[in-house]
Amino acid sequence: MNLTTQTVLLVDDCLEDRITYRRYLSQDRHHSYRILEAETGQEAFLLCRQEFPDVILLDYLLPDMDGLEFLGKFKKNQFEQANLSVVILTGQRDEKIAVEAMKNGAAEYLVKKNLTPESLRVVLKNVREKQAALNAQKQAEETLQFYAAELEIKVQERTAELVQANLQLQQEIKERQQAEAAVQESERRLSTLINSLPGYVYRATNDRNYTPEFISQGVFAITEYKQEDLVERTISCRQDIHPDDANWVWDKIQQAIANRQPYECEYRIITKSGTQKWVWERGQGIYTEDGELEFLEGFVTDISEQQAALRERKSAEIGLREMSAVLSNAVEGISQLDSQGRYLMVNQAYASAVGYQPEEMLGMEWQRTVHPEDIEMVTAAYQQMLRAGKVEVEARGIRQDGSIFYKQLNMIAVYNEQRQLTGHYCFMKDISERQAALRERKSAEQKIREQAALLDIASDAIYVRDLEHRILFWNSGAERLYGWTVAETVGRKTSELMCHRSSFEIQEAIKTVLEVGSWQGELQKLTKSGNEAIVSSRMTLVRDEAGQAKSILTVDTDITEKKQIEAQFYRAQRLESLGTLASGIAHDINNILTPIIGFAQLLPLQLPNLDARNRQMLEIITDNAKRGAELVKQILLFAQGKPEQRVVIQLKNLLKEIEHIVKETFPNSIEIFSDQGTSELWTISADPTQIYQVLINLCVNARDAMPDGGTLTIAAENQFFDRNYVRMNLEAKIGNYVVITVSDTGCGVPKEIKERIFEPFFTTKGSGKGTGLGLSTALGIVKNHDGFVNLKSEIGKGSQFQVCLPAIDTKTTQENSVSK
Repeated sequence: MNLTTQTVLLVDDCLEDRITYRRYLSQDRHHSYRILEAETGQEAFLLCRQEFPDVILLDYLLPDMDGLEFLGKFKKNQFEQANLSVVILTGQRDEKIAVEAMKNGAAEYLVKKNLTPESLRVVLKNVREKQAALNAQKQAEETLQFYAAELEIKVQERTAELVQANLQLQQEIKERQQAEAAVQESERRLSTLINSLPGYVYRATNDRNYTPEFISQGVFAITEYKQEDLVERTISCRQDIHPDDANWVWDKIQQAIANRQPYECEYRIITKSGTQKWVWERGQGIYTEDGELEFLEGFVTDISEQQAALRERKSAEIGLREMSAVLSNAVEGISQLDSQGRYLMVNQAYASAVGYQPEEMLGMEWQRTVHPEDIEMVTAAYQQMLRAGKVEVEARGIRQDGSIFYKQLNMIAVYNEQRQLTGHYCFMKDISERQAALRERKSAEQKIREQAALLDIASDAIYVRDLEHRILFWNSGAERLYGWTVAETVGRKTSELMCHRSSFEIQEAIKTVLEVGSWQGELQKLTKSGNEAIVSSRMTLVRDEAGQAKSILTVDTDITEKKQIEAQFYRAQRLESLGTLASGIAHDINNILTPIIGFAQLLPLQLPNLDARNRQMLEIITDNAKRGAELVKQILLFAQGKPEQRVVIQLKNLLKEIEHIVKETFPNSIEIFSDQGTSELWTISADPTQIYQVLINLCVNARDAMPDGGTLTIAAENQFFDRNYVRMNLEAKIGNYVVITVSDTGCGVPKEIKERIFEPFFTTKGSGKGTGLGLSTALGIVKNHDGFVNLKSEIGKGSQFQVCLPAIDTKTTQENSVSK
């Protein structure tokens, strides 16, 4: 297939756009193009004279002229007579420019961002067809003239050839018809172009109704009235003009006609649906050869969006003026600075604060209003504003007269649409009075601290809080008792530092202090580490010189150890009494059980003919008697203790054995986990059998606490107990311990039971399911090994027993490991 070649001149100073047009043209498979390029209008005219292109793709904005100027010179140089078409390309749509371009001879008007290979192909196709039609028309006219001349000559010279001439005349008529058809096609395309404009074109008589002779289809998009309704005079052409605008629009058009000038106006219309729109109209009178007005021709387009934008801009300008007035009269100092730190706008409050008039500060650099020693600090704050968008800083300001004041600055960065910094707003408050008050307060606090320094030698915790419960003073005794340093406490509320378990009692105590002036009593508080401290607290209300309450002085004496010793003393007395009682009862029961077991074992030998039922009853007697004997052994072990056979042992092996046993014997509904850490456990000196008994007892209790299944975890780790831990746990000593933890996810131990769970014969199990000696015996064994047991439990979540056994030194561990 032979492709037709069309010469296209690309006129655009943007290389990327020219490359895009070349690529679009190369995608046309039906036509080939010879492409010429120019960056300016002058280069384009030079190429037109040298290369005779078929069509020009023209960027509206060129370095040396715009599209309308190009079209004017294009006409002046008569390039249009060479059947050369110009297509205008622009970056954004402008209806007014589009109309002017079309009136000045542009073949088409396109927006670059909407341009596609297909739309470009269609435009070039339309240009080719239009050129072909014009060429055909021109050729037809030339042919007609030629044959007319020939006909006249032949009629004069050769009448004999009349028949042949008639045939030729018919051919000429046919060609003329074809030329007329081409003209009609050209008119059709022109009509399509008119109907594609963003508005409508009209031809109308100059009467009050503007009776139309022609109106393009675009009228419907603007007025919602159909083209045929207006042309056929079903409705008045100008009944859509807003009643308030109809008269002045008529007067303006008539005035232009009288002066034989074009008219242009913007007015409102009411659409068929009742919507109000703004339109722009431009037209002129068409006169006969005699100078009589024949028609009005013009173009109307919708400018509602432009009008809305104009109204918004005016509203914004009004708002800006109002805002400027507000800023000028604001009590707070407000200023605007450029990116170089020079004042662009300063309100009266800002200028007055630094001793200037607003107009005197315009163009001034901000450094002149800041104390020289604080410029570096404000500069650092400015850099932070650039990173975060805003910043607040307090600095010293310097007035025009050299006096110094304190100010608080809030700076907010300002960016343009390209996110480039254009400056910042600065909001200023004079805080000189606040700074003076702060200095007075600090001076008073310094005096308090100097006076309170004498209290630091006291062992009691002494601290002062204001009436909002913020700490003002915190002595060394308070640091030792609660674990919080002075730096961590001053300025913070007591509720953040001491989570009181007796919060109700604390509130009542403070209420009493405020009402009566003082209070004393015992309270339970938690330290920084979470340990409980019992204190004897004394609170006193401190008043100022006017007698008004200003703070509360608290003196707390730590009585935790005293309370624990008292509890241990009472518990030891109970255990001692129970032990003595249990020992006596055990011996009596043992004396009773011994003959029962003996005779129960002797009877089958003396009476060999006993039937199976009687033998079974004897076995029941024997089994229950032996069970009673085992119970007696446990009672004696609890009451008297058992001789220990201590050796140096590594608990890891013992724990593996216990883990194996519980996995084999416990229900499958209980998951067993073991965690002995990555490092080697320290060794201990202990009786392996007794330690085994303790851990098995704890595992069995954990199993019984999870009848529906759960998780049993056996863990072991090395720990060092320091002075603070020992002070809060009287049974512990400073040093190394191996801590074995048995945890379950069972029902948990209620608080009221935790206090009695280690007592002998106390059990929560049903009748016949426990003796109540398991935990008390385990505790006795651990204490005999110089250790102790901790219990942590939460209802519904489970329990955790920690067996803490003292470790022997590393040297001993190594020697025993080698010997073994």
